[in-house]
Amino acid sequence: MKTKIFVSSSSGLDYISHAPTISVLPDRIVFSSVEEYEDYAELKAPEFYTRLKYDNEAKPKILAAQYDSINKMIDQALKYKYEAFVVILNKFDDKYYDVIKKIIEKRPEINLTIIGTSLLSYPLALGAIAADKMIKAGKTYPEVEQMLANRSDTFGIYFFSPDEDILPSIMKIEYDEDIELSGTNANSYIADQNGITLVKKNKKVYPYQQLIRLFFDAIKDKETEPFILCTDEYSMYAKTMEKRLESEYPGKEIKKYYLTPEFGCQLGCNVVAVGYTEKLK
Repeated sequence: MKTKIFVSSSSGLDYISHAPTISVLPDRIVFSSVEEYEDYAELKAPEFYTRLKYDNEAKPKILAAQYDSINKMIDQALKYKYEAFVVILNKFDDKYYDVIKKIIEKRPEINLTIIGTSLLSYPLALGAIAADKMIKAGKTYPEVEQMLANRSDTFGIYFFSPDEDILPSIMKIEYDEDIELSGTNANSYIADQNGITLVKKNKKVYPYQQLIRLFFDAIKDKETEPFILCTDEYSMYAKTMEKRLESEYPGKEIKKYYLTPEFGCQLGCNVVAVGYTEKLK
């Protein structure tokens, strides 16, 4: 059965190579009642974060793609002989559940299934790619759901949200365990299968340094694929993370992606993150 998979643009799948059998539901970036953009299609991450940095009045909201837009995507897929549809949704992101359930109710003739997962951001994109391969190989939806559940405890993302992105002291950092950065008022968060959690500050350790230590503690003795998410690829925080990972994984290319606007709205326009996905056995 020819199956189309949908996943929200908050996964960052737009920025990753993927098969045409997976389509991205474009979140709506709403600045006001008269200013709205489709995530990635009309406003990509670099432009979005530039807007936030220089427009102090901007208070965007991230909403689900509209009912009519998703219906059009389904109708277009039907023209290409797709017979079934799977929407993979993060369990903590409820903005799509109502609109997808409405489509299921209004269009009972459509073979449309929702699969919930605890994966988010880049790991969610990877999960959608893995699901697509499984379905093409003839695996059942319960098997796909179990695969996504297994992946839920094999990832972690460590967000650092500074008050400022470029600070004078950052230019002098050394890439070792003893780096000390400014931004003592910064916040750190960990995203895993339990959602996004604020990290309690250790008054004796700079937030950035604490975050790096938590990350390396988490991946100790694990076979992982590290990655970096950032709102500014020239951020010194992002470059510091990249150098640290390169020192731990010599000769390995460290993947770096833009953080999608949904997370920037929550954590700030200068946020940077280091994360990992653990290789499934």
